[in-house]
Amino acid sequence: MIRFTIFVALFFVVLIFSTEQSFSKKKDYKFTTNEQFNEVLNEKLKVDIDELLKTIQQNPELLKQVHNQTDKMPQNPIQNSIEKIITSNQNPDSELSVAINPKDTNNMIMSVMRYTQSFTTPLTLPIFYTKNFGESWNVCNFSALPPQPGLLVLGGGDPMIIFDAKGIAHLTWISLFLKLNGNKIDSIGTGMHYAYSTDGGETWIYDFYKGISHSTYFANNNINLGVLDIFDDKQWFASDINPQSPNYGKTFITLARFNQKDSTVTIIASTLNEKKEFIKPYIDVSKSFGSANQFTSNSFGKNGRYLITFYALRKVGDRDVPGIFCSYSDDGKSFSEFQLVSNFEFVDSRLIKSNNKYNIPGIDNSRVYPCIYNAADNNPQSKFYGNAYVVWSSYGVDSPSKTKFNVYMSRSTDNGETWLPPVELSKEPSSGPIDQFYPSITVNPDGVVIVAWYEQKDDAANNYPTDYVIAYSKDGGSTFGEPIKVTKESTKFTTVGAKNDKFGIGEYNQLVATRHYAIPFWSDGRLNNGDLNVYCAKVPLEFDNVSVDEIYPIFDNFISIGPNPIQNTLNLSIDNNSIKVKYEIYNLEGKPILSGETLDSNVEIDFSEYPKGTYFINAQKDGKYKLIKFLKN
Repeated sequence: MIRFTIFVALFFVVLIFSTEQSFSKKKDYKFTTNEQFNEVLNEKLKVDIDELLKTIQQNPELLKQVHNQTDKMPQNPIQNSIEKIITSNQNPDSELSVAINPKDTNNMIMSVMRYTQSFTTPLTLPIFYTKNFGESWNVCNFSALPPQPGLLVLGGGDPMIIFDAKGIAHLTWISLFLKLNGNKIDSIGTGMHYAYSTDGGETWIYDFYKGISHSTYFANNNINLGVLDIFDDKQWFASDINPQSPNYGKTFITLARFNQKDSTVTIIASTLNEKKEFIKPYIDVSKSFGSANQFTSNSFGKNGRYLITFYALRKVGDRDVPGIFCSYSDDGKSFSEFQLVSNFEFVDSRLIKSNNKYNIPGIDNSRVYPCIYNAADNNPQSKFYGNAYVVWSSYGVDSPSKTKFNVYMSRSTDNGETWLPPVELSKEPSSGPIDQFYPSITVNPDGVVIVAWYEQKDDAANNYPTDYVIAYSKDGGSTFGEPIKVTKESTKFTTVGAKNDKFGIGEYNQLVATRHYAIPFWSDGRLNNGDLNVYCAKVPLEFDNVSVDEIYPIFDNFISIGPNPIQNTLNLSIDNNSIKVKYEIYNLEGKPILSGETLDSNVEIDFSEYPKGTYFINAQKDGKYKLIKFLKN
């Protein structure tokens, strides 16, 4: 069997040597007269169509070669992966999704958008899984893009993963693609695809024709995305894992459907049935409420109540005011009237129009995004059972903020019926105003509310250094502790889009939690050269004043220690790949007590002279680092 990897590589090599053109930035295309439809297509498009067409016209045999190779690849629901080398220094990784298995919290799955700057595979969505609580990650053998042999990818992305109550993982993603017929372009298509895994992410079951949506249109050897009637975007899953709920075990999806012909954007919802198919017809949740409906999010609340939040623009007096709205359903079929969660001020961007002219440094206009997400406490044993929470970032609430972008939260104490006035979670430091943006939220089994976001200093001379922080609340969202910085080194944010056409870190990160740990994942550009790598941190929740237990890059977890706690010897196990690893050990007060560097795979450090207590080791390799907390008994 000739694998997809081989023909893509051959195609790319021929493309480079048969033309003198290098990869160029993609343009903003006017596919239709529908501005919103054009915006969402340009957002997902990852190639310059003009350059691709020019290359095809100059080298018509290229498409024929690719088509012949794909014909030899069997129509197998489990496809081999084009990702084989797990590295954190290859291509920019951003806009990730992660899920934790409620049946076994050692098992987590993560997928990420990987931008390649190739005409033939501009985007891949590698999927990684761990079964030992993140000590090591493996790449699975399923390739989410391209979605089927014989197709060339133009763009897409937005991987989204969730586990259900039985420990089955569900995955969706978006694609824009070309279908080939010999050496000609036969048709253009888009799909919101679906796959599921019953073994913790190792293998996936997938049918190209049984996703959330799938449309193909005759292209007549031309690439014009204006032939598309609909485009589905911003999908989010929710699964009910409360065994006392009438909806226990159900999985719902909500998404925004862009319709070209009538210029509407509708929030729709559906339920996954036992045959792993989404029930049709999909339910219209937004019902033409306001305009520009987008940014849906969902969760399960008390007694199986399905909560949906979304953005809508509506008239208030003579102004168009952005707002966040909530609707809920107890049966997944009929939805309540809309409740206003909060108004918010925003800046002029691709998806939200405003008179406020401002861009977060390093974030392209097309990527400025309110990041509206909700989470609910659906554990009957939690004393905050029935609380629901919505977070977002904006330029203010009812008027423009004097402190730029901030992170806000509103909460409901009656299962989504009403919402309290928003509060600002991201308090300004004494050093002056900073931008705080792209939040994510989760609620752990004990009702601890955890929020994470980026914080950017107003420091143009140093390229706006940015860190990732989390904060959590143990009183049902009434108060939050001081934000905990989980980045050891800041990212110079003006560099984050250098290698992915200004896409940068994307639009969202995610975090998961157990009873004892908050586990945020984020896209990090600390190398300051356009490389974006995914980092993870483990933050213990047992105490009110805590430090981060562990921080490490997902794709290059190059050092581990053992045992922990130690007695008199600290053992380091290092995967250094002939690259020198430097390490420093310091005590709980942050005082350095020991340092060294090595090319060895195993290092023993005599720790007998140091007293009992808590210590940290900070190891660095090739611009990456890992921080581990350990104890001496």
